[in-house]
Amino acid sequence: MRNFILLVVLDKKKTHLLAVKRAKSDTAFGGMWGLPGGEVDDGETTDLAATRELKEETNLEIKQISLEPILELTLTLKGTPIHLTVKSASIQPGVPMPNDKDIERVDWIMPEKLISSFMAFGVPVEAINKFQSKLKLLK
Repeated sequence: MRNFILLVVLDKKKTHLLAVKRAKSDTAFGGMWGLPGGEVDDGETTDLAATRELKEETNLEIKQISLEPILELTLTLKGTPIHLTVKSASIQPGVPMPNDKDIERVDWIMPEKLISSFMAFGVPVEAINKFQSKLKLLK
């Protein structure tokens, strides 16, 4: 099973999430808005993977990351079983911009736009519902 880490980064008003739009060249998720993050490499902790992925995808650096996950799920996406860890984080000041060929755009978006993208790309409804309930607790 593949392990992934995703980060929930809220703006100062806690109304928008930092999100990345996958490049169209991504055959599985091209055009999808998602949370910054990615696969945890062998021998890497989730926090190290989160730090690496945030820098790779958004050119931003983590200021603080939650000790405990806000959500952990095991699900199947596009036929692949994955274990997903979601943590909340704050970031150092900086300008978000794509720093990876797999990312088309980085922006602050409303949670509803992210949820719509999740639904359009086949994320299981149960996983979306769990994510929404946890997100409400962070506000």
